[in-house]
Amino acid sequence: MSPSTAAPLTRRAALLAASLLACSEAPEVARPPCSSPGAHRAVVLTTFAFTRADPARGDVVDGFDLDGHVSAAGDRVGCRQGDFTSPEGARGVDNQIARLLPIVDSMTGGAFDGLIQSSVNNGQLLVAVAMDGVDDPRDDDCVTLTFYRVVGVPFVGSDLRIDADQTFDVDRAHPPARVPARIRGGVIETDVFELPFPVAALDARFTLDLHGARVRARLGADGSLSGVVGGGIVVQTFGEKIQRFGIGAELQRIFLTTLRLMADLAPDAGGTCQQISVGLRFEARPAFVNP
Repeated sequence: MSPSTAAPLTRRAALLAASLLACSEAPEVARPPCSSPGAHRAVVLTTFAFTRADPARGDVVDGFDLDGHVSAAGDRVGCRQGDFTSPEGARGVDNQIARLLPIVDSMTGGAFDGLIQSSVNNGQLLVAVAMDGVDDPRDDDCVTLTFYRVVGVPFVGSDLRIDADQTFDVDRAHPPARVPARIRGGVIETDVFELPFPVAALDARFTLDLHGARVRARLGADGSLSGVVGGGIVVQTFGEKIQRFGIGAELQRIFLTTLRLMADLAPDAGGTCQQISVGLRFEARPAFVNP
């Protein structure tokens, strides 16, 4: 690939990376809020990356069983898309975006994850998570997680990640998403909820919804948080949002067609899946969030 060709592709990939990250939720609380005051903690997400299949075992990837069904290739419940197995051996992991990533990598020379990280480091994709009602960081039946869009100019350390203990302001243009959760053995797991995740890249501003989202993350002794997010993106809505970016019509058409072929969630009355499953891994460091 020539340098003149690589540059447009890299720019397109940056836009595509930002749009793929635009997942969102509005809380669907299945349990009442926690009554215990507990402790308040906050972190800012320092990395985002799509969970990828194990190169040695292509059917292994981290994520969640989002539809409660273990689908084999050709299974109509999952719109003929076979599920993955988690690194721990759990079957039924829904994460079809993982099958699309090698295609994106081939277009960008493997620069996809780096482009996503740049959008975090330059402050375009700043998300904070507050944890309230934490009585015991190892085991707690009822805590509340709140996802905020925040603003600020992050300081990035020598490890090319946002440093801990910085202060950010809540972006009041975007409402927070709250969800009940529980802690078991230092691992926090949420109920199912809707996660609104705004996108800001170049001149484009919009929000996509990550439906039926779930979060699983490990609490570190230093106050850090690392884990995965899973959920479904509506294929049609996602395709419409992509049109706001300066991506060629042919690339848009190919990408949307591929998304439709890989869709594996929310089948309609005719059996056609309307959503594609997504998995994201993240790391976060302690931060202060001004209300």
